[in-house]
Amino acid sequence: MRREELQDLLNRYLAGECTPSQKRMVETWFNQLSKEENELPYEPDWDVVKETIYDRLPQPKRHTRSIWLSVAAAVVLLVIAGSLYWKTSPTDKNDVQAKTESALKEANQIMLTLSDGKTLVMDKDQQGIRIDNMSIRYLEGNYPAIANSTESSDVRAGVKLSTPIGQQFRVVFEDDTEVLLNAASTLSCPKAFSNDRREVHLDGEAFFKVSKNKDRPFYVKTLNQEIKVLGTSFGVSAFAEDETVKTTLVSGSVLVQPKNTRLAGVELSPGEQSIFAKDKLRKEHVDTDTELSWLDGSFAFKSDDIQSVMKMLQRWYDIEVHYEGLLTKERFNGVIPRSENIDPVLELLEKTKSVRFKKEGRRITVMQ
Repeated sequence: MRREELQDLLNRYLAGECTPSQKRMVETWFNQLSKEENELPYEPDWDVVKETIYDRLPQPKRHTRSIWLSVAAAVVLLVIAGSLYWKTSPTDKNDVQAKTESALKEANQIMLTLSDGKTLVMDKDQQGIRIDNMSIRYLEGNYPAIANSTESSDVRAGVKLSTPIGQQFRVVFEDDTEVLLNAASTLSCPKAFSNDRREVHLDGEAFFKVSKNKDRPFYVKTLNQEIKVLGTSFGVSAFAEDETVKTTLVSGSVLVQPKNTRLAGVELSPGEQSIFAKDKLRKEHVDTDTELSWLDGSFAFKSDDIQSVMKMLQRWYDIEVHYEGLLTKERFNGVIPRSENIDPVLELLEKTKSVRFKKEGRRITVMQ
């Protein structure tokens, strides 16, 4: 990423114009770094901050595209935090640099946040973790994902798992309920469920296989709705920045109840999907394979406008989207295989003859 691009990302974050995934990533790092400083000694010299940061950044290599998004976000962190850099002694500056390098190493990683605020990087070569009331262990090899020193009473209260752009991670609970968390998503849960209730909170997209237990119903809470489950498999798409929340049922039954509204809930049968948007809740029959195609490594579009399409791609690829001229009014339908890079996906979209793309590094310009 060039110096100008770093400056652009810095300015966009300060102006509140970053993508939701970039914003979430930046704020995660900020929360981690800001714990190490208590207060601002005084207002930093912003020009000196920017120049010094750029001077300290390593030179990019052509094949490290995903790393440079992380570097840019860390640049923003140093400016936003303020307390991490100011006109002071060389010793303090070296300490800042060490903290910055530590943050960069955690870039684009699957993060586990403990109830005491401590964040841990998960092994991305692992498929997932198993959480029970005594430990958190990796699914492969069954070795601990958390050191024994972190196994304290406050840690047992709950954890938060966050996936970055382009990565998925699996969680298995003590009752063998499984959750596959999609990219750019966050799942918050206790390390041990209560005797009469199992509850998790989701921001993003996930697929659930819930173990049946009529005496301990399973609840999935999102920003705008609550799903009550007895034992079933279903998918939920509930990104905080989206206007629509979708729940797609594969097997069993669920009750979907909107929050903060007088609307009645709807009970879904296999093959049905609930759609909650603009304070309205409805359900319809759907092709579950298509609706949950992300489980098989594909993107599914269902009468989606171009902005919705690009938002979906941003959650998987490290891209910055800009629009030029009038937006196409075309609605996109179909399934496109997910590829290692975005180029094949853009080529397939261009074959509709309703949209064109100009690619400059991470920057994608959408044109009619």
